[in-house]
Amino acid sequence: MPESQEKIQSEIENRNLTDFALAELTKPIGETELENCPRCGSNLFQEIKETELRSTKYGGYEVEINSRKCRICSYNPQMDKPINWKVRLDRFLGKYSWTKLK
Repeated sequence: MPESQEKIQSEIENRNLTDFALAELTKPIGETELENCPRCGSNLFQEIKETELRSTKYGGYEVEINSRKCRICSYNPQMDKPINWKVRLDRFLGKYSWTKLK
């Protein structure tokens, strides 16, 4: 947007930022580790326990689902929509599934 570009340019001029300094400020997050959040790269998670009732033909049973939600961006890889093909593949392979029968 033109207004946003003007604000950004004026802020760059006010702070006397060079191209090198801008590149350092905007460098992407490196490779995420297995235990990091795929969205923000944080390793701070909150454990969430939920129960689901799964019905069968003549009855049902409860399943306890343990999932992890990022404390920074609130992304839950098990419950939320996958953000890219890598997360979709990890979900398919069962990386984010922690189910326990009661």
